[in-house]
Amino acid sequence: MKMLPRPSYAVVIGVALLMFLTTTGGAVAGGLITGKKIKDGTITGADIKNKSVGVTDLAPAARPVAGPAGPAGTPGDAGPRGLSAWDTIPSGTTVTGVVIFDGSTTGASTDDAIVLQIPGQLPVALANATMGFGASSANVKSGDVDLDCTGNAAAPTAPPGQFCVYTPLGENVKDLVTTQTLLRNAVSIQWTPATTTAGEDMWFSGTWAYTAP
Repeated sequence: MKMLPRPSYAVVIGVALLMFLTTTGGAVAGGLITGKKIKDGTITGADIKNKSVGVTDLAPAARPVAGPAGPAGTPGDAGPRGLSAWDTIPSGTTVTGVVIFDGSTTGASTDDAIVLQIPGQLPVALANATMGFGASSANVKSGDVDLDCTGNAAAPTAPPGQFCVYTPLGENVKDLVTTQTLLRNAVSIQWTPATTTAGEDMWFSGTWAYTAP
């Protein structure tokens, strides 16, 4: 009688493992719990993991609904009135602005001028000695550069009681100078055309600052 070859140890283990997976697969699948197997009213809050249920998981009737708006609150106190051009500028307050002139030469050599009005009443009237151009200005008349005006066109400043102008840019103007006007809160800027040729572009631009004493 011919003998069959004896199976090896590895073959025996492999067959046993295959039989185990085959026989238990159905048991695992059959052991899964579905909603049909849960009796209504038996799951409590203690059975649900915290923070695992979102609003969208709830039935529409169970979702939170915003309540009605509450009554209006009591109106707050009125704030202080702001300053106007008719008020005196408070001591230590700095007011700044822009100065721009753009025109054409007429062929004449007589002086031209514009007037800058400060938006507020000055506590002390300006004088020729308390106004001038900063050192960074161009085309300024000799003697009208005020060394106390230490700002520039990008950051205009002025010492208390002074009016400072910063005009670094310009064309066909010369001898820029600041002068008093009949208005307490206004300054005149005068200049002379740099050419007597008519129709040439004549302009200058910059900023100014005033600080109330």
